[in-house]
Amino acid sequence: MRARRRISSFWSFTFTYDDSEAPTHVLLAEIWHTRQGNIIRQAEGPRPRTLPGPEAWYWLNEWCEREGVDCSTWDIYSQVMCPIPSPPVL
Repeated sequence: MRARRRISSFWSFTFTYDDSEAPTHVLLAEIWHTRQGNIIRQAEGPRPRTLPGPEAWYWLNEWCEREGVDCSTWDIYSQVMCPIPSPPVL
């Protein structure tokens, strides 16, 4: 319902590694578009009800910063901060 009303949108994050042709799904995020700005409501890992891995958290934070999305608002089972202080070597 929220997606139909354009109140929220879903973003799928994938990685494509050099040794693989198929993308690897690492994160699904739901963004709520509110009058106060865009916030993350949910973030899930590659399987439903799992936490995203450390590399996915790093790129989610980078994406949020670039797109002006408040990353501190996400709601899932427990909240962790981005555990990778510098970009991973791919």
